[in-house]
Amino acid sequence: MTPILNHYFARINWSGAAAVNIDTLRALHLKHNCTIPFENLDVLLPREIQLDDQSLEEKLVIARRGGYCFEQNGVFERVLRELGFNVRSLLGRVVYQIRQHYRRAPIVCCWWNWKRKNGLLMSVSVGRR
Repeated sequence: MTPILNHYFARINWSGAAAVNIDTLRALHLKHNCTIPFENLDVLLPREIQLDDQSLEEKLVIARRGGYCFEQNGVFERVLRELGFNVRSLLGRVVYQIRQHYRRAPIVCCWWNWKRKNGLLMSVSVGRR
């Protein structure tokens, strides 16, 4: 197992198997959302946001802070790839109460699992400005 997986599993208190299957994917998704909080302090302060693997691991996993959508999903994508999941990053937007004239909605980061040509659209962070 790689260092990022060891650190991430400790961060989310994971003790289960790490098989590449739908049960693991759902369990990791739930544990991540229950353990790593949404946090946008760096955006508001403003501090430079680093989205490289090392910075994300340091902030969300080692320093045990939260992150906003790109940070959260960046860490989650890396973990899934390290485990052997086939993921593809996508960008979406949540729109609340669609009307003729609506305000721009927050961005959602999503990951797509192409297992058996059946995709699963998921995100570990839906934030709002």
